[in-house]
Amino acid sequence: VNWAVPGTRFYAQLMALYEELRQVLEQQGLSGYVSLLPPETFHTTIADIAVWPQEGAAQKIIAAGRKALGSLSQENIPAVKMFAAGLSISAAVSIALRVHLQDQTGLANIYKIRQGMFNEFEPLGVGTNGNFIGHITFAYLVKDIPPADYRKLKDVLLRYENRFVGAFDMDKVELRTFDTMAAWSEPLVTLALGSHAQFPGIIRNARAVTKFADRAEAEARVVEQIATARMLVANTLGADAVER
Repeated sequence: VNWAVPGTRFYAQLMALYEELRQVLEQQGLSGYVSLLPPETFHTTIADIAVWPQEGAAQKIIAAGRKALGSLSQENIPAVKMFAAGLSISAAVSIALRVHLQDQTGLANIYKIRQGMFNEFEPLGVGTNGNFIGHITFAYLVKDIPPADYRKLKDVLLRYENRFVGAFDMDKVELRTFDTMAAWSEPLVTLALGSHAQFPGIIRNARAVTKFADRAEAEARVVEQIATARMLVANTLGADAVER
């Protein structure tokens, strides 16, 4: 995972959208259907590794993670430039903010990291090296929603379909364990990417993307960037991967 860092401009932008979503869900009578995650859990998932409750399984995963990230650290992978834009229902179970790659190099490096990890994890029978779908989860759907309210929820999220939130540099990847989405460990292994002086870059990138004169122009730019991000994925993995 890549954790959003409190005190940065990007984290403040996440909090602003999170609070706005909370208020809108309450106003629309939809808050009873969802469980908002604590803001402390804001993170972009790079790869999911499912660990079954077998004796010694966690220790094997941690050892594999140390080996994988140790090998990747020798490759001097630069920080990956990303931006977050657009809320949607993800896999019919959660409300997530989509995270997009800013360039082809970043997409290639994400897959380099994932492949390096899964080379170690797959012999243990855990993890699925599928397509990367960048997202930051805000909430989970925890109750059955009647059709009328589900349509209302989708209409609410359509307001945020192209909402730009912020840009950031993914400057490290951490291996963490989650007992639940609201109960997580400290980093077990960390892979540093690029320079350690990433926070000024986060602020500079966010300002660069939000310099447009008004919201309409900014959102038009975001639509263009999302289309570019989808094209990068299509060119790398094929058109069907974009829809998945």
